[in-house]
Amino acid sequence: MTMAVKGVVELFKLVKREKVLYQEILAFLVSHDHRTVRIYGYYPVLDGKKTTFYCHPIQSHHFSDQSSHDAAFLLREADSQSSRVGSRDVTPDTSLSQRIDGKAFKKPKKKARPVELHQSQDAG
Repeated sequence: MTMAVKGVVELFKLVKREKVLYQEILAFLVSHDHRTVRIYGYYPVLDGKKTTFYCHPIQSHHFSDQSSHDAAFLLREADSQSSRVGSRDVTPDTSLSQRIDGKAFKKPKKKARPVELHQSQDAG
């Protein structure tokens, strides 16, 4: 995953737009096993010519949670949801560049641990 984020950073560096990517989540990873599913966001931190890549845990769900298997709970949840979709619930039909320019991606709220020790050094 870090390789994909590194590729995006390199592309933005080629067009001198790398500052747009500072702490923006560029890739998501969904990891799972027979008990849990976890979602992570990958983002770069650019400091001059040095780029460090971080992984931020976004969500984790354990399949053994009893509330997710309780039929009465699921019915209550379904009844509490509106049957009409509001405009804020519809995914906009925009390209990646429009979302980046429009600041649609959110910055992580707290510092995450570094994923790997790979760092990119530009020569020149």
